[in-house]
Amino acid sequence: MGRGGRGDSGMLRLRLGLAVAALAAAVTVWVPPGWGHGVLEWSTPPAGAGVDRSPPEVLLRFSEAVDASLSSAKVLDAQGAVVSGESSVSEDRRTLRVVLPPLKHGLYTVRWQILWSRDGHITRGALVFGVGQRPEARGLDEARSVPDPIRLASRWLGLAGSLVLAGSHLFGAVAWPGAVPLGPSLAVTVGATLAVLSGVLLEFLREAADLLGESLARRRWTAALALVPGTNLGWSVLVRTGSAVLLLASHLLGRAALPSPHLTRVQRALAAALLGGIPLRSHAWAEGPVAVAADWFHLIGASGLVGGWAGFLDAVMRAPAAQRAGVAKAVLPRVSALLSLSFAVLLITGVYASFAQVGSLPGLFETSYGRLLLAKLALVAIIAALGVVNRYRWMPRLAASPLGTVPAELRSLVRSIGAEIACAGTLLGLVAALAVFPPPRGSLSVSLVARERALILAGQAGQFWVRLAVVPARPGWNRFQVELEVPAGSAFQRETRVLLWITKLDDELQPQRVLLTPVGPRLYQAEGSHLSLPGWWQVEVVVRQRGQPDRSTVFPLPLGELPLRPSDPVAARWLEEVAARAARFDTWREVQQVSDGAGGVEVAQYEFAKPERMRYRTASGLEVVVVGTARFVRKNAGPWRRETLAEPLSVRGPLNPYIQAAEGVVLGRSLPCEGESCRVVLWETGAGRFAALVGERSRRLHRLFMVAPSHFMTLHSLGPGVNVRIRPPE
Repeated sequence: MGRGGRGDSGMLRLRLGLAVAALAAAVTVWVPPGWGHGVLEWSTPPAGAGVDRSPPEVLLRFSEAVDASLSSAKVLDAQGAVVSGESSVSEDRRTLRVVLPPLKHGLYTVRWQILWSRDGHITRGALVFGVGQRPEARGLDEARSVPDPIRLASRWLGLAGSLVLAGSHLFGAVAWPGAVPLGPSLAVTVGATLAVLSGVLLEFLREAADLLGESLARRRWTAALALVPGTNLGWSVLVRTGSAVLLLASHLLGRAALPSPHLTRVQRALAAALLGGIPLRSHAWAEGPVAVAADWFHLIGASGLVGGWAGFLDAVMRAPAAQRAGVAKAVLPRVSALLSLSFAVLLITGVYASFAQVGSLPGLFETSYGRLLLAKLALVAIIAALGVVNRYRWMPRLAASPLGTVPAELRSLVRSIGAEIACAGTLLGLVAALAVFPPPRGSLSVSLVARERALILAGQAGQFWVRLAVVPARPGWNRFQVELEVPAGSAFQRETRVLLWITKLDDELQPQRVLLTPVGPRLYQAEGSHLSLPGWWQVEVVVRQRGQPDRSTVFPLPLGELPLRPSDPVAARWLEEVAARAARFDTWREVQQVSDGAGGVEVAQYEFAKPERMRYRTASGLEVVVVGTARFVRKNAGPWRRETLAEPLSVRGPLNPYIQAAEGVVLGRSLPCEGESCRVVLWETGAGRFAALVGERSRRLHRLFMVAPSHFMTLHSLGPGVNVRIRPPE
């Protein structure tokens, strides 16, 4: 090749390099938080709950606005029959309401289908509740999307056709010097156009059938056409099909008349518009203009690769056999520059999109979207490796081969490009599948783990030390993760199971049982909308092993804003009666478990004797005895050390320190306790918020919860009036 070819190639590299640098700068300056389409935040009744009476309605609250006319829900009985009335969307378009008639006792499934207003995607979900009985709660309430083969095939066909059609017109004049015919052949243009039209229209009909159900068949095209002007789905179809048809028409016009620079510019604009119609229904559309621009540049980079491959093979195959090697040698430098810079664009925008949509390493490995993305990255690595082989092995050998023959190096290069195209076809299948699954940034289960500090409650369940992480520890969708720790030298049974009992203390909702899934050594996990409402919750972690009694520990978990309510006189009398009864006893025992919310914990066993004696031992080995003003302290059974207090200890009663200046005293739900039924009493003081489980018959304090900043206490009363003798150590 002469100097002109090398100069043109260098100028091409310089121009595209500047474009890549500008794109990298734009992406670096602003990486907005991406959420993709939304998720179900909470429901009433909650997923997995049981209610005593038939609810009048089902409420589904979503994190994003939904399309009011094309989002719906229905309730089915155990036989699959629809038992609900019409569904409606609230004014803010985030709550879906389903009216219910009186329901018989049994299990019911709520199935919902949402068209998200921002990105035009469709998601579906299901949850189960019971009337008069409690369903077996699952670790994950939201139904997972199962890819539809027809939808995947149509997306693949439309995407592949768009990249070939746009790439061949965008980069045909760039890649080929004047001696080579400009632009794609008629066969490539017609084939790619048919692929775009068939793929886009088939996907549209499939989506319309899902949204409209039987109305599509009953009303034929009128119902489907109604989706075109008012939805992202319809606009995407219009832009892509219109651009493809106009590209085909311009190509036919160019063949009928002499090609002109003006026609070439129109074709490039149409090709860019064709690619711009794809982000209208991508996850990027919900994230803002920068994300959409990055997605568009990503598609341009992909079309550069596909257009370069398709254009090279098309030009070589169109040339006479004796001239194919010469054509290949003439176009390869420009094609190589185009492919290299297109790959650079793909790499930069791909890194940005991965960060925006995934956001964290757990999102890559713990979600379907992340695992598909990993498979896509593996294929990209293979394509890059094949490109390196082509660039540094076959292309130099082809350039050094004599003219006038079809060298073996050309056949090897064509086979290698064929392998790249096969990998690219598989990669496009993964891209089509990625659109089915919500990205981790759009799933509270992973995005909030990455962006918010987890609440980690720690405690002791028998010989196990338990750490319960709740993320994001607010009403709605949460991840629960339990880590077990056993004493040194103790064996851990692989068959160990962990489950949660989640109970709302200030409401008569049915307690929910959540079985956690093992995800690592002594690590268990589940997620769902079990904590669907603000208020006081109790979470009990149960460790279950074969042939052993269950071991458990209980944590308080108040969620959301809990405004101070006026004291209920009945509840206030309950609290006074409990305190008065406890004050009549001279001795008692209790166990306190205090967690700091960050994984730290201290467990202590207390003994009290009026009027001035106390003894406690902590799980960390600290032992303290107080008699009047004398305090004796030792660590790990070491020697005692005596200290003198400024004032003598005053022991007045088990509940007395926690009810001083109590306000907002109200009654909560009833729960079974040891040998009787308990009632929950809730109140606040300047020290924190409290919830007590009090015997309805005995007015005895069974359990006390206290929550203050970095202070989550669970107090178990082991009974007043027990035989306690506290003496100074000798």
